[in-house]
Amino acid sequence: MENASPIENNPNFTPGAQIAQPGNPEKKPRKIPYILIAGGVLAVVAAIIIVVIVVNSGKNSSTSTENAVSENSTITDKNNVTKKTDNTEQENAVKEVIADIKNEIEQSLLSYTAGQVKVAATVAQTYNETMPYYFPAGTVVGVDLEKSYGLKVDGTEDLDKITEIASKIRTYLANHGFKRYTKVSTTMTSDTEFYNSDTNIICSPIVDSIPLAFSCGNTSWISQEKIDLSNDLAVAYQEKNNEYPLTISVSEKDVENSPYVPYQRVTANLGSFAGLFYRTSKDASWRYFTGTQAVLDCSAYDTEVLKRAFAGEVCTNSAGLSAPVTP
Repeated sequence: MENASPIENNPNFTPGAQIAQPGNPEKKPRKIPYILIAGGVLAVVAAIIIVVIVVNSGKNSSTSTENAVSENSTITDKNNVTKKTDNTEQENAVKEVIADIKNEIEQSLLSYTAGQVKVAATVAQTYNETMPYYFPAGTVVGVDLEKSYGLKVDGTEDLDKITEIASKIRTYLANHGFKRYTKVSTTMTSDTEFYNSDTNIICSPIVDSIPLAFSCGNTSWISQEKIDLSNDLAVAYQEKNNEYPLTISVSEKDVENSPYVPYQRVTANLGSFAGLFYRTSKDASWRYFTGTQAVLDCSAYDTEVLKRAFAGEVCTNSAGLSAPVTP
């Protein structure tokens, strides 16, 4: 888009002198005072200087922003969805950790060969590939962060090399102020998450598996609504099972209204299975129904309250066919 002339935009600019009419030869042109001419010239010069300053400022700002973020201003998540990255102090601190680890891993892979064949292993930056869990103050369960930045090492079937890379990541974290966060562990390994209390960056467990996926985030990247819902569901789970779940993954958007108003229901990820919860109204307490890894039999909804809360949900009837839960 072309910019208008600085002169044209100047409200004090006088287009030209007033010329005498042809029929009145004695009438001489009115002279423009020198002070107005000088003022007009100064205005033009000032406008040009401002344009130059703004352009250079924009260039400097652009360069600063490019240096603050990673190589690209976009990043691809595990579903191959490209998203814009933010440029904040917290974001940059997390991405700096990931970039440093990525560099160390790539250096390790440069000379990596299996026999006589060079392995084309890749180290890709990821967004929301895995989610670290954190125990916010006052909660009884580990709550997963709502976003994270990380790495994914793929293109190799050499588990020994993956183990070496995982060890490099752990060593880097230990040398940069991260301590093992023992509240959260996985069933796949005795390894734990890593937490830096100075920067509030928490990182997921580094599991020696193919592909290797690893992520970090700031502990503030959990909304209060998510924390409250997660804690309420953990309490409901404990009331029926006499223990709290170790971790829970759920958000407000997962809550569904039952067709049988005012009942509500929600499915939460409890690690190795899905937990089904319900309540009789928005003001009522959540109750834990059951955990499952598959579609339930219709007979499992054996009370009128359950049928109302989960009305319309798919279940398997006595004939082995899919059917809706019906009050």
